[in-house]
Amino acid sequence: LVIDMNRLYAYAKVVMENGQLKNFEPLEGLSKFASIEELNNVKFSRLENEVEIRDNMVIIPEMTVKNNILDMQIKGSHTFDNCMDYTIRLKVSDILASRYNWRKNRKQDEVEDHGKQGMIIYLTVKGTPGNLKFGITKVSLAPKLNLLSPAVKESVKQEKNELKQMLKDEFSRDPEKKQDKPKEEVVDWDE
Repeated sequence: LVIDMNRLYAYAKVVMENGQLKNFEPLEGLSKFASIEELNNVKFSRLENEVEIRDNMVIIPEMTVKNNILDMQIKGSHTFDNCMDYTIRLKVSDILASRYNWRKNRKQDEVEDHGKQGMIIYLTVKGTPGNLKFGITKVSLAPKLNLLSPAVKESVKQEKNELKQMLKDEFSRDPEKKQDKPKEEVVDWDE
């Protein structure tokens, strides 16, 4: 039996229950990129999506991956010759919470955070095993925050750009791009 890979087509509804992604290279790379070591072993209760195979690649539509570390939306493609192109959508608050171990009870946080989106970061993962490149393509605010006055919007836009640059500097995999700046402690409180 000889299969013509150029004509191969499949469409499947896939459901995985009580699964685990252990040492999955895109997440391992993201683990190094975002300094979240636990991404090397991600456990999830249910993962479902509709996957399509065509043109020598597996096409993965956007899906939510709720897991033990941080929730994310992932979409992308993976070719038969192992070329990956993924987009990952994460909440900045989740990255910081995971990175600095702010979450003690994940279930409680999900209830408290219900409906809040905050600042969202979009990452790309492109390349082949052993040569994956990570990047930040976009940082955005949740739609509810767009109801602000023009002056406040401009201030938020400026802070968003500063945060985006700070995240790029912090998560840069190139040590030469990281700047050794003295760390400044900032305390903000309401009276």
